[in-house]
Amino acid sequence: MKIYLRKISTIVIILLSISSCGNGGCTDPNALNYSTLAVTDDGSCILPTQTLFEEEFTLTFGPNNSFSTYEPLFNYVQGDVIILEHLSDPTFNYWSPLPVVSTGVLLWGEYGDNNGDIYIYTDEVSTGNNYYWSTEVTLGFRAFLIKNSARKINPELEFMSIDEIKSTFL
Repeated sequence: MKIYLRKISTIVIILLSISSCGNGGCTDPNALNYSTLAVTDDGSCILPTQTLFEEEFTLTFGPNNSFSTYEPLFNYVQGDVIILEHLSDPTFNYWSPLPVVSTGVLLWGEYGDNNGDIYIYTDEVSTGNNYYWSTEVTLGFRAFLIKNSARKINPELEFMSIDEIKSTFL
């Protein structure tokens, strides 16, 4: 019986070590995104002091496309808040799912938590249809992520700009 149990234990250990090879993730138990399944540290750990993430990016729209996507470098999890700002229009502060009207064109975005992309759409305000630009236009945006926002963000801050929100944390 002991030999049988020893063989079973050896097989289980071998299978577990084979199946866990390549399980990358955050191995730091102090990190917000610590994974008990991670075997190797892939550099993705987010420490509690790393709660604000900001990225600037541009998207191009034109006669054939009324939407574009951006894949941010930050990792979103439930409880985080993503804010988008249109850099050439300081009144454009977007907290999903609020659409923003700008000069006859509705700019709105969404964060696809299935694939981690930010989608920016342009719709014509008067018709609600896709707005195709007569020529190619490149618009600048800024994305801002607040980790664990439920513990940090008051609903009254929703319509503040990214700079205003950053000043409340720094």
